[in-house]
Amino acid sequence: MTDPASVWSLDPAVAHLNHGSYGATPVAVLAAQHELRAVMERNPMAFMDDLYQPALEASRRSLADFIGAETAGLVFVRNATEGANAVMQSLAPRLSSDNNVVVTSHGYNAVSNIVDLVVGLTGAEKRIVDLPFPVTSGDACVETVTAAVDDRTTLVIVDHVTSPTGLVLDVGAIVARCEPEVPVLVDGAHAPGMVPLDVASVGASFYVGNCHKWLCAAKGTGFLWVGERFRAEMRPPTVSHGMNDMYPHSGSAFHARFDWTGTDDRTAWLTLPVALATIESLDPHGWPGVMRANRRLALEARALLEDRLRLEPAAPGTMIAALAALTPLSHTDPWGLKRTMRENGFEFALTPWLGDSIVVRVSAQRYNTIDEYERFADALAAMLT
Repeated sequence: MTDPASVWSLDPAVAHLNHGSYGATPVAVLAAQHELRAVMERNPMAFMDDLYQPALEASRRSLADFIGAETAGLVFVRNATEGANAVMQSLAPRLSSDNNVVVTSHGYNAVSNIVDLVVGLTGAEKRIVDLPFPVTSGDACVETVTAAVDDRTTLVIVDHVTSPTGLVLDVGAIVARCEPEVPVLVDGAHAPGMVPLDVASVGASFYVGNCHKWLCAAKGTGFLWVGERFRAEMRPPTVSHGMNDMYPHSGSAFHARFDWTGTDDRTAWLTLPVALATIESLDPHGWPGVMRANRRLALEARALLEDRLRLEPAAPGTMIAALAALTPLSHTDPWGLKRTMRENGFEFALTPWLGDSIVVRVSAQRYNTIDEYERFADALAAMLT
């Protein structure tokens, strides 16, 4: 088993308690990407003509195996936000003033902005489902979301793991109540590598995810999975050579549209197998062991923080994986608080919430230790008194 301390090049003077926002790329992955870049620059033409597509297909297969998705519906994008853009822009012709798009109040701000743009152009309604926080029941979240769906709903967008509040939602249950009549886009930005994932079992028409977070791939690696009935109409945000399959190496027209979107450094996508193997080596039980260990640490950290700050749990433990958010705290200067805590060596997630309150969220990754959360709890308590 690999020692986690040797895997990353993180600053040891900082308590990195926010893996969830941007992830952290292991040294081995960065080295593999550096070597691929060197190969590319030794002969850019040969790399793009002969090496890129086979390496991309190998990465696609490794990702498909890991997330339980067929390769025919799987394409790489730079991040989940880009994948959500592709879905919303492609579905825009289906929308009019007679339709609505259902989202939740715990959705990611970037995705909310995409929906605002598309409904603004089409006249459709953005229907926001207000999920409570703190929350007492995952089943109640399922009921609340699905109750908002009606015969005018063209799309439901729901997070697998909510970004600001770290809640694991039962997306399979939501999808089962909506599909196939109403397609669902699952924003799984945090899910791959944090929770066991089988895209086929989830059953959504669309699933987007990030690989730079819990899979620890190089930044700029995300994916979009599309069900067969929607693949013909899916378009990437950038239209390029792949639109008329000028580069015939791709396995399908759907793949080609996303595989070839103009000149860019795609080496991040090609190193995904290295990332998967690197994190797998951190536990004797492989990826399942890594996910279990991260969840245990997140729950332990949450309990420690709640005890130090005298807070009740914001959600049942069954809704927590490797992200843990606290019950909203009263504070009028969130960015001042975050700046001061950074100056004192702590990185964590902070989201302004209703009124003059904030949601503090911490992450747990194999490089974290419980003493970091103890020091963080002491520093945060001192700042809030």
